[in-house]
Amino acid sequence: MCKNIRIRHIEQTSDKSLLICAYSKYGLIKKDYSGKIQFWNQEKGLVGDRTRVAIQSTDKRIFIGTTTGLSILNPDGSLQNFTREDGLENEYIMCLYEDTEGAFWIGTDGGGISVFKDNKFVKSITL
Repeated sequence: MCKNIRIRHIEQTSDKSLLICAYSKYGLIKKDYSGKIQFWNQEKGLVGDRTRVAIQSTDKRIFIGTTTGLSILNPDGSLQNFTREDGLENEYIMCLYEDTEGAFWIGTDGGGISVFKDNKFVKSITL
């Protein structure tokens, strides 16, 4: 399935699907429990093809960190994209974390941490 594809991160969802972040034209690959494979890339609405990390939020959205911004895959299949224009400090996302308050901490490559809550960026942390 992933031969000759650069894989950056693998995460399991609550329904036991695998989210596979690819550094290629496949973007985010999802393999469900039955073996069905889907993928989302820039052509299908992601902010970029090179995905670094993906996590499922407590409300079942999929947060996808790419080298060109943040995409959110909603349970209904729609996508939302966020970039610097929306307040993201640095578009090259390296890691994602959801805290107990429902805020998402977005670690970037050189831009510190952006915090995202209620569908907007609420603060940036740099040292």
